[in-house]
Amino acid sequence: MTTRFAQQNRELLFPAVILGISVLVFLATFQIKTLDLAENHDPGSRALPWIIAGALLAGGLFEFVAALTRRTSPELQASTRPGDTDSSLDLKSAGILLGSLLIYFLAVPWLGFFICTTLFSVSMMRLLGTGWIVSTVSTLSILLTVYLLFVRLFQVQLPSGAMRFSF
Repeated sequence: MTTRFAQQNRELLFPAVILGISVLVFLATFQIKTLDLAENHDPGSRALPWIIAGALLAGGLFEFVAALTRRTSPELQASTRPGDTDSSLDLKSAGILLGSLLIYFLAVPWLGFFICTTLFSVSMMRLLGTGWIVSTVSTLSILLTVYLLFVRLFQVQLPSGAMRFSF
């Protein structure tokens, strides 16, 4: 049986992990070698990891404050009783998401970007409770946006897979 103290500390675990990851990403950026061709203080290849670390830091701080707010809110404390959590369901959903993401990254070289993204996007939206029509239309919108932005505008060749399915 879970005590209220254990439940409240578990709510702080996710923000702590996110904050830890942001610190690790930021520290890892110092391992990236930049070309010192000019003294213009250009961050170069460190810029994107710094942005990612900053976004993780902001998200972790937001989640930390939200967890503390939930912890001190009398209305939320009264509505949650020990044993009323869906943490096992959340862990199962997170496991399915991470497993699907791993399968997605492994399958892209063989099936191609568009097929894998279609399968992944629709399945994840269905897992989150979205209907077939909304998930299909959303997926097609995502694919069209990626195609127009990256393939047409930026002329980036996306993985076509072993079947050479490419636009």
